[in-house]
Amino acid sequence: LSIRLTEDVVLCTPTLVSKGFMKPEDLCLVDLDGNQLAGVKKRTSEILMHLSIMKAQPKARAVSHAHPPYATGFAVAGVTPPTCMIPEIEVFIGRVPIAPYETPGTPEMGLKFAELVDEHNTVLMENHGVVSWSHSIEDAYFKMEIVEAYCRTGIVTTPLGVHPQQVHPQPLTDTLDLKPPPG
Repeated sequence: LSIRLTEDVVLCTPTLVSKGFMKPEDLCLVDLDGNQLAGVKKRTSEILMHLSIMKAQPKARAVSHAHPPYATGFAVAGVTPPTCMIPEIEVFIGRVPIAPYETPGTPEMGLKFAELVDEHNTVLMENHGVVSWSHSIEDAYFKMEIVEAYCRTGIVTTPLGVHPQQVHPQPLTDTLDLKPPPG
């Protein structure tokens, strides 16, 4: 997790620490180049990706990266989640693309996401996990929960032996009129 505190400083979680057992003193401060400014633990190894997103999209003030099993399953399979099954994802996320694999923690991985931030707030990471971003850490996490629940629904639907039903275009258009503005 990361959140931009000022124009030059980002608070982030440490690497190799279970987020459920993290203590406040484990958090790290970094500058926009990824240099650690404060914190007793080492900053997350994924911070360059987080910072690339924040630099490319000013509305991205917070980034959530995780490996939720259902959404990551889609990413590992190279399958983009289908659209128009459940209105919630259409309203809050839209189409969820898959970013090509890059070595985690490298600047190249960050560049893959910088290319996508103007069009998408949630991206599957090929053979890796999921990234979502927003104006707040709560909303970035909320987007992560939505994509995970959506992918789980898609996977649970498959054994039923039928193609998932999609929402008809007109009601979906009416629903999308309710969509909050980006950011």
